[in-house]
Amino acid sequence: MLSTLRPWELALESARHFAGNVPEAKTVWRPWWHGLLKVAGIKGRVSALEVPSPCSLPSEEDAVLDYLRTSGIESRQDHVKCDRDLPSHKQYVYALLAIKYVTDPHAYKQAIASGEAAQWGTAMDSEIQFHEDNETWVLVPRPKGRNVLKNRWVYVIKYKSDGSVDRFKARLVIKGFLQKYGIDYTEIVAPVVRMEILRLLLALAAAMDWEVEQMDVKSAFLKGYIEEEIYMEQPVGYVQRGKEDHVCVLRKSLYGLKQAPRVWYYSFYEVMLAERFTRLVKDHCGFIKTR
Repeated sequence: MLSTLRPWELALESARHFAGNVPEAKTVWRPWWHGLLKVAGIKGRVSALEVPSPCSLPSEEDAVLDYLRTSGIESRQDHVKCDRDLPSHKQYVYALLAIKYVTDPHAYKQAIASGEAAQWGTAMDSEIQFHEDNETWVLVPRPKGRNVLKNRWVYVIKYKSDGSVDRFKARLVIKGFLQKYGIDYTEIVAPVVRMEILRLLLALAAAMDWEVEQMDVKSAFLKGYIEEEIYMEQPVGYVQRGKEDHVCVLRKSLYGLKQAPRVWYYSFYEVMLAERFTRLVKDHCGFIKTR
């Protein structure tokens, strides 16, 4: 017998049929209503079914109030607390008011024009003095046809744990994004220690009762000698008088160079070999020395 229903009506009727007749898994959630139906039966046969009226069923609000009463959370009070009734941490507020908010300048002109020009000047003098002692570069006449990289100052204010200013730090950074491949750099990849080796070292130290020491190399990237011939403009604000047409040819690495991490690693590697350490095969950042 052919159905008289249209295609969409037949599809809906089929969906209704399967939804009503196919067994479904029991839901893990229980209804909010916990009332019981009153059933009067004779010899297992259900003769009457009495359903309470909607007005007599416990509402969601009543259930929440019952839970609060039984759990002891409910508290009756006529006054609702607001912000002015809460205890104020006066010492903490005073400490915040004592801190002067200082922003980091983004350029040399902004630093020398700020209210902290003296502090920034001292920080830049310290940075230049470090490079002079480190012999990071030497001044040479400007070469013709060579790529001369620019630089910029990066200013950062260091804070103490209590939020007060610790010191003003200025760092000279070369604009490495102006480097040209094959001229200013070739290889830039530097190995990084694997976390498995670090975990193994700590596990051995704990098992063998070894002492573990940790140290930080200050200005590590500025210690390595570079192989390429890289030219850089004189630092902004520190152009030597009488040598305005000179530029810096780098002898050591500088922050911002693409090959700076690689230069530092191989400088460290040479020192470890000189101290008769052996580099691990599985991790080139791990070294071991046997007596």
